[in-house]
Amino acid sequence: MRKFLLLFLFILLFTLPVLAQETLTLEDSTRIALDNNPSVGAAEEQVRMAQSKALAAFGERLPSLNLDAAYRKAYQQPSTSVFTLGGVIQTVSFGPDAASDNTNYTFTLSQPIYNFGRLSTAQEISNRNLDMAREDLRQTRQDLIYNIKATYLQVLEAHDYVSLAKESLGMAEEHLSQINAMLKAGVSTQSDVLRTKVQAATAQHGMVRATNSL
Repeated sequence: MRKFLLLFLFILLFTLPVLAQETLTLEDSTRIALDNNPSVGAAEEQVRMAQSKALAAFGERLPSLNLDAAYRKAYQQPSTSVFTLGGVIQTVSFGPDAASDNTNYTFTLSQPIYNFGRLSTAQEISNRNLDMAREDLRQTRQDLIYNIKATYLQVLEAHDYVSLAKESLGMAEEHLSQINAMLKAGVSTQSDVLRTKVQAATAQHGMVRATNSL
């Protein structure tokens, strides 16, 4: 984890500024890490799932209203009566002779009253799980922020160490060139050259060690 953060911050601090021509601050590094860290993302997803379950458990205790609609088309035929009047058979029809549309609506309101504590227990458990998920997310974020701050300082210190090592190596090499020139002019000795070479080798070793610390 720490090696990953070191590499992550080194890329952010010394690669992106070259492109953006600006220095990435600790706040920027923390924000980018929180937005892209997989552990934080997983913890946030757990919170969302726990919120959905808590909301569903709460909804189970609320009244529910159902609406049902039924439609049918009916045809009414008239009633017919047949009788004889003066020896003549007469037919008389009563009632409408037409189609009609019938639509029925049914409203059902349900309210859980008592179910042996099942709904209240389910809601209590879902709320507790939500609190645990939120606490896990908070702790995950805090751990990441702490690691980012510590690693950020380490990277800055390592970068300063490399800069100093480069400067020391440059001075040692320049001094060695001067000593060689003075040796050719007869104003220096081989012991001076040897001592300066040892100093340059020490500076080179320090440069390698500083670079490896990144």
